[in-house]
Amino acid sequence: MQTGLENAKTIVSFGASLLDGWGTPGRFTRLWSEKAAGSAEPYLRLIQVEPTLSRTAARAWRWIPIHEGSEAELAAGLAHVLVDEHLVPAKGPLPFAPLEEAAAQTGLTSDGIRELAHTIVEQQPALVITPDANPAVAALNVLLGAVGAPGGIVVRERHSAFPVALEANTSPYRAIVLDSSVPWDFIPRTNAEVFRFAAWDGGVEPDWLLPSPGFLEEFTDIAAAPTAAVETYAVATNLITQPPETMTLAQLLAKIDPALPDVEKQIHTRCEQISQAKQGSIFAQQPTPVANIDSAAKFEELLRKGAVWVGDSPHKSTLQYTLTEWPTANTDSRPNNWTSSWPLPVFPSLATKLYQESTLREAPARRLA
Repeated sequence: MQTGLENAKTIVSFGASLLDGWGTPGRFTRLWSEKAAGSAEPYLRLIQVEPTLSRTAARAWRWIPIHEGSEAELAAGLAHVLVDEHLVPAKGPLPFAPLEEAAAQTGLTSDGIRELAHTIVEQQPALVITPDANPAVAALNVLLGAVGAPGGIVVRERHSAFPVALEANTSPYRAIVLDSSVPWDFIPRTNAEVFRFAAWDGGVEPDWLLPSPGFLEEFTDIAAAPTAAVETYAVATNLITQPPETMTLAQLLAKIDPALPDVEKQIHTRCEQISQAKQGSIFAQQPTPVANIDSAAKFEELLRKGAVWVGDSPHKSTLQYTLTEWPTANTDSRPNNWTSSWPLPVFPSLATKLYQESTLREAPARRLA
């Protein structure tokens, strides 16, 4: 499931750093610049709910400061107002705690929570997001009708899938090979030898760490990011010669089985599929519908020059969900420091130097405790 940010008119963020690199890089900042930046009454309203005046909160349409760890309580209070005052057509189980208790837990007043609920439904579609798995926030999306609807939680149509699910039991295999697309904290349930193609980030250490090409050294394709609501496709050409002691996963597999298609052939095949489907548009200096591009070869040429293909918006899909009871409040899982949840990055040496020694990235303003 993905979030349809492009079609939302009101986004309530419970601590997600939308304007500081959250999700797909550049996705929300582009939407913000087109639909909200500099406007007192923007087309896209961003309501940031969090205790501190972060970079996102400072630029949001509204900032709602609440007590640390009281996100679930605020979601429960909003649910009471939405249902009790018939602001949404949805009916369902409500939290046991009354609105007054939610106000006391969050540091807001009952009238403040009531006013916020009215503001959320003024401009719809409305979507509520959170940086962690907060079930109360997810339940709030159900009441708002944001599940399976444009501008809400949608299902992205996928053209391909993993041959083996990450959660699957891989015990029958003698060797497991993982590339950089697999999260570092994934531990295969197997006794086989585990080979990892990537620079180690300090997480789970595999049995074998195989040197792979670094940034700008590998010719490869780029599929849609996990948080993208629509399919995308691009091609990244190598700008630097690949070091002789490194090898990509595709090159290794080709040595094991020469019959396997190489990266070039895979890119040709994918470009032909997109070109024949005549769906979506390719974005270069200006967007061009795929249906207006003469051939798959021309389509691939544009990708190699830096263009990006973006598929059509997903059709409205039916998601199976049932809200049988209101989720109990969970403990606050957010980190104490705004960057401590980020995985340790592996930067090229020049980028590391710039990141460590420049003052371009200032720390966000903090509210005194």
